[in-house]
Amino acid sequence: MVADLKTPGVYIEENASLALSVSNSPTAVPVFIGKFTPNTVEPNQACIRINNWLEFTSAFSLAPVTDVVIKSSLPSDSGTKKEARETPDVQILAASVAEGETQKWIHSIERINQSLAVEALRLYFQNGGGSCYIYPLNNINNELALAAIPELIEQQGDITLLVCPETEWDYKNRVYDAASSLLNDNKVGYFLIADSPDGESIPSSGTRSRIAAYYPQLETNLTFSALPVDKNVIISGYEDESGKDKLKNLDELRKKNETLARSIDARLKQEQQRQLILPPSSAIAGVYCQTDNQRGVWKAPANVALTGIKGLTDKVDDARQGTMNDKGINVIRLFTGRGFMVWGSRTCTEVNNTNWRYIPVRRLFNAVERDIRQALRAVLFETNNQPTWMRAKAAVDHYLYALWQKNALMGNTPEEAYFVHIGQDITMSDADIKQGKMIMKVGLAPVRPAEFIVLQFTQDIVQ
Repeated sequence: MVADLKTPGVYIEENASLALSVSNSPTAVPVFIGKFTPNTVEPNQACIRINNWLEFTSAFSLAPVTDVVIKSSLPSDSGTKKEARETPDVQILAASVAEGETQKWIHSIERINQSLAVEALRLYFQNGGGSCYIYPLNNINNELALAAIPELIEQQGDITLLVCPETEWDYKNRVYDAASSLLNDNKVGYFLIADSPDGESIPSSGTRSRIAAYYPQLETNLTFSALPVDKNVIISGYEDESGKDKLKNLDELRKKNETLARSIDARLKQEQQRQLILPPSSAIAGVYCQTDNQRGVWKAPANVALTGIKGLTDKVDDARQGTMNDKGINVIRLFTGRGFMVWGSRTCTEVNNTNWRYIPVRRLFNAVERDIRQALRAVLFETNNQPTWMRAKAAVDHYLYALWQKNALMGNTPEEAYFVHIGQDITMSDADIKQGKMIMKVGLAPVRPAEFIVLQFTQDIVQ
């Protein structure tokens, strides 16, 4: 409304116009895809936000997802009688009638599989981790749940890091495959923190410059936080005269045979005392969060000591690490007086791809692309002309100038550090404008980490 200009003075009128700015979004928000048991039944598959360990203990069970495999046989089976004498976990359970004679079914505990995802998440928080998401995937054969991973992650606008904390390599590879579409160049802002099982292998799915692999596994002081309740202990392989796999959990087994159930109880209590060996990806995700919060996404998440670690499953020397560097596998090493250090900051890209060799470079571009794309949504359906282009350019220029001031970009001047181009006959032709295209070209000079520091000394010899 125009002011009533009758009295001398200064009048201010605010006109509605396109206000545009580029905000800094979170750069280190991981989603952990693994075996977790929610305390409440979720109606559908979903990524559940967790801000700290206390929130996790309220929303999820602290007990590991547990699967007990039972071996079932009759005494007439080859080797079964000997096994019954020598194996303490063998239990004689049920009667089976054949040709008028009664035979006893013999069962033994073949193996117990327990997920380490809960304790891996605890290690994440111990190493500086902050807000994150949990995607419970207890059944890796659930194809619908696997297929839903990319869409559910994209629904959460702040997820940037992908982590699978499980130790089963088949499980991890299937998760990596399911999430691989998020790591293609047509997606913006996602980065996979992976584990290398042997110091040789890396994930084969997705764009390799958007993946970082770590080795070796970590020996920790952690033990399982809680024993699983009977209804959550899955039983498989159990067979007797009533059929095979009729019992689904330990609660049902206990009602039929208390003796075998007690043997399982004893084994679970033994497992409860075991100090755990965990894959490094969860602890590394915590390092990413801590480094981003303290320094910025442009700082390499390396030369950092891990917390809660007492040893490594493999001690890598300089010669072996050189070979792993070429493959893009980052090594965790023990240095006297410094602890267990993250000693590498490379992506899994090909060795001759120097543009995307380093993690902070790739992740800085991820963050810039995500932030600018989010900001430019405000100009959708605006008039595609010079005033709109200038507002967009000014917003991006201001955003990049702030990054340069924080030493995220190289260059003594802003002109050396970045450029923002937009305009007719600059980035767009007449045909582009008529087709409704607004094209902006942004260039950055990222800071790369000092991976090799060479000191040269000279000695002057007095004649």
